[in-house]
Formats: sequence, structure tokens, C-alpha cells
Amino acid sequence: MRWQVTMALAGGLALAACGGQPASPGASFSVGSTGATYALAAVEGKALPANAYFGVDVSVNATAGKLTLGSDHSYALSVDYHRHFASGNRDVPFTLAEEGTWSASGNALTLTPSGGGSAHTASVAGTQLSMVLSLAEASPPERGAKAYTFAHTP
Repeated sequence: MRWQVTMALAGGLALAACGGQPASPGASFSVGSTGATYALAAVEGKALPANAYFGVDVSVNATAGKLTLGSDHSYALSVDYHRHFASGNRDVPFTLAEEGTWSASGNALTLTPSGGGSAHTASVAGTQLSMVLSLAEASPPERGAKAYTFAHTP
């Protein structure tokens, strides 16, 4: 089964400030000459492993993740999941992997996948980056949409 991820802006998250942030609201986000790496810290405010989807026969937990923003405006996103099927008591790990380019407008990032498809939006505040990820095959799809929080790693 092919899993796809759709990302959209996750609003309303209170986040702390850090030195990598623009000096004013009108300034654009920057990763500097070395880029920036963010590790998945939570889904819907819950520490990992955290539920990404729960259906009639299946539950999916996010177990790890990483978003790397390159100084050349490239990005690489990976999220590791563990899918458990109640019928047959089967467990199946899988990984979302995506690459593309990013751009910034203020603290909003647009991530455009290199394989085509819709651009994704994330927001950055302080040491955290947030976005909504959705497992496209979730039924109904909005049940698989969750706020993912990534924390900057040195």
C-alpha cells in the first residue's frame, strides 16, 4: 500500500524564540550557511511514539522523523511509522520519504516536492517547526490529519 503525506499549515501552536529566527516579523526565515535539521518531537502534542491514525482495524504510530533544510534550499523529510493491524495481529513498519526545495516568506515555509504534487506549508517559531501531516489513505482522510512538531537539533 502506498502511503502519501499531505502537509498544511498548523496554526495556533505556541512556540519559543531562538537565535535562528528573523529579527522582525517582516524578515524571512534563514538556515544560514550550514542548513538546519529538525527532529520529530511530537504528534498532536504527545511525545513519540505517538498515534498518527487510528481506524477500525489499524492503528499507525509515528516513531521518529527528521526534516533537513539545506542552505541551497533543498529539503529532505522522513517519518518512520509503525502500522498495527488488529485482524491477524500483524505489524508493518514503513517510512515516508520526500525530497524537494523550500522557500520562506516570513516564518512560513513552502516545501515543494521534487516528484511533483502539491506544495506543503510549515511554520517556524523559535526552535520548533510545525505542520499538519495526513496519511492520505486514512478513512476518512481528516482522521489521519495531525499536527506534527519538529524540534531544531544542533
